[in-house]
Amino acid sequence: AIAMSFLVDALGLPDHPLAVFLSLTISGYLYFLLLASISYLIFFVWKRDYFHPGYEPDRQEIKKSLKWSFYSVSGNVVLMMPIHFAIANGHSRLYTDVSEYGWGWMIGQVVLLLIITETLIYRIHRALHTDWLYANVHKPPHQFVVTTPWAGVAFNPLDSFSQALPHHLRVF
Repeated sequence: AIAMSFLVDALGLPDHPLAVFLSLTISGYLYFLLLASISYLIFFVWKRDYFHPGYEPDRQEIKKSLKWSFYSVSGNVVLMMPIHFAIANGHSRLYTDVSEYGWGWMIGQVVLLLIITETLIYRIHRALHTDWLYANVHKPPHQFVVTTPWAGVAFNPLDSFSQALPHHLRVF
C-alpha cells in the first residue's frame, strides 16, 4: 500500500478508488505473471529433469490455477483498499525517520512483529483447516495436484487476506 501510494503520487494518478483499484490490480497481475512465468520456465521447463522429473503439464490445472490466481489478486485489492486509504490519509503509525523512536525500538519492533504476526498467521491458518472454513474458504490452494508457480497465489481472497491481516494491521 505504501509503495502503491508513492507510485500513485509519483505518476500523478488520482487517488480515486477506481484508479487505485485498477493500478493495484494491473500491477498485481503483472508482478504475478512475471515472477510465475520466470519460475515456471526455470523449474518446470529448463531444469525440469532436475527439479520435477516426470512432470507433464496439465493444461486444465494450469488454467484453473490461473483463474484462481487472478481472482485472488483482484479480490485482495478490494479487501486491501480500505487499509490503503487509511494509510494514505495518515491514519497509521508508520514512520520513515528512525530518529523518531530510535534504533532500539526499530530492532525491537522487528522482533515483536515476527513473533506476533507469525503466531497469529499460524493460528489463522489452523482455523482455516476447521471443517466449515476449509470447505468454504481454504480448499482452493489444496486442490492442485502439482503446485506450479501458477498456483502460487491461487487462494480464495478471504483466505489470503485473513492470513495477511496481522501484517496489514501492524501499521496501525
